[in-house]
Amino acid sequence: MIKVKKLVKSFRHSLIGLKEAFHREQNFRIMLALVLASLALVFWWPMEGWQKAAVIIAGSLMLAVELINTALEKAMDILLPASLEEIRILKDMMAGAALMVSVGWLMILVLSII
Repeated sequence: MIKVKKLVKSFRHSLIGLKEAFHREQNFRIMLALVLASLALVFWWPMEGWQKAAVIIAGSLMLAVELINTALEKAMDILLPASLEEIRILKDMMAGAALMVSVGWLMILVLSII
């Protein structure tokens, strides 16, 4: 059986996390603005349903990967010395993953409107 109180608490924590990311992370704000603009475009521009779905899914994935990237970077900053070369490399790789998803989202968006 679903415990409604626990579910509500879980959603509340999720929303707090989104709020914190919005207030603390410039990249998240930029990506969110781009995704919201693409949503407006999706509902204004004539597209097939699957194209709209692809843009929405890719935008959601882009934001999720950025949140994961940010959370892991913050955890590394707390737990490990920033001077380690390996930490810098890991952070760069995570940023690269976020960039790849962003490029994929942009490609899906462009291909959906041309």
